[in-house]
Amino acid sequence: MAVATAIGWGIGYWLDLQFGTYPWLMLVFLLLGVAAGFKGVFRAAKEAQELMGDKKPQPSAETGENKPESKS
Repeated sequence: MAVATAIGWGIGYWLDLQFGTYPWLMLVFLLLGVAAGFKGVFRAAKEAQELMGDKKPQPSAETGENKPESKS
């Protein structure tokens, strides 16, 4: 996440120097970098969850509540 944010900031800063628009492009690309960082974190969390398997209890069909299954 920090790398994407730093890259966004760097690109925005460089573009601001080129076009004389400081700080607007830096802010725009910084926000894009933060968004890309969060997207990467959420993707990594989703992949980790898939690797671990779905360990959540399934809701009961009758009541919609989570009930432990009884072994009879």
